[in-house]
Amino acid sequence: MIKVVVDRTKWNRGNVINSALLNEHGMCCLGFACLALGFTEDEINELKTPSSLREYTLMRKPGDNDAIAALHPLLDERMNYNGEVALKLMSVNDRPWEEFNGIKENAEVKREERIKELGLQVELEFEFIN
Repeated sequence: MIKVVVDRTKWNRGNVINSALLNEHGMCCLGFACLALGFTEDEINELKTPSSLREYTLMRKPGDNDAIAALHPLLDERMNYNGEVALKLMSVNDRPWEEFNGIKENAEVKREERIKELGLQVELEFEFIN
């Protein structure tokens, strides 16, 4: 199990338009996961998804199979595209709080619970701080 610490003060959520692994708006839950998998902020900056990080890594370090292997929990079984859990994590992360059927505070609790549940399916243990 890999621990993923999400700092709420840096977490960009509920905003599909400005979502990315990392950008000037913050970091999505998958950005925090990529850091936990060994990537740096420079490597994930301005990239939208784990599969785009895979492509970037292939161009930056051809033949670096360790870096690609690190993305295994987030990619499909062929290691080419975003995996099913990664797609669900993106959806939960980017969904506006109003879609969680309740007041904003309850929606944030539900969002975090769902991210934790999904993460466990791919051996990622999400923890939320601050």
